[in-house]
Amino acid sequence: FSILLIPFFFISNPLVTGFLPEPYNHIMSEPWVFTLSFIVIFLLTIPVLAVGAVAQSATTLGALKVENGAETLSFRDLLKESRPYFWRLVGLYTVFSAVWMLIIFVFMGLGVGISFITLGLGSLCMVPLFLLLIPVVIVGYSVLELAQVAILADNMKVKDAISKCWHVFRANIWAVLILLVILYFGLSIITSVF
Repeated sequence: FSILLIPFFFISNPLVTGFLPEPYNHIMSEPWVFTLSFIVIFLLTIPVLAVGAVAQSATTLGALKVENGAETLSFRDLLKESRPYFWRLVGLYTVFSAVWMLIIFVFMGLGVGISFITLGLGSLCMVPLFLLLIPVVIVGYSVLELAQVAILADNMKVKDAISKCWHVFRANIWAVLILLVILYFGLSIITSVF
């Protein structure tokens, strides 16, 4: 589903619509096209979020079952067992997505404001500040992954899982970060090959 979002991201970007041929660039600059593209992006994000929650819960429950000694796993059984956790995982993803969007909007607003005040020169100074987003995203992603496992393994609520995982992350910060960086680079290499 997420690949279906790409054309709507291009349509809603005014920089891209300027390069379209003559009859289309005027249509794309209409406000209703911009609004419609955001509505479609929002509506297509919902199934992406739902499928992601089901996939993550099924794989994590499968790993937990194998760790507990299960020899055979049924995909149907994993989907049935992940059903009670679905809304908690959707809530967890929604909380983290909202926080990440807020952080990005604050950084972007700060960048636009500084660039506007300094007539564009401030944007050069903002690049190192945007590099600070990388550790923030790594920390957020690791807490998200830990909270997801806490919801599934310990049957916790979203708020309790985030709180517990933040304490676990702070107690084992280097081990978690090293493991996350190794997994991130490993997944990046595997997905770039295939």
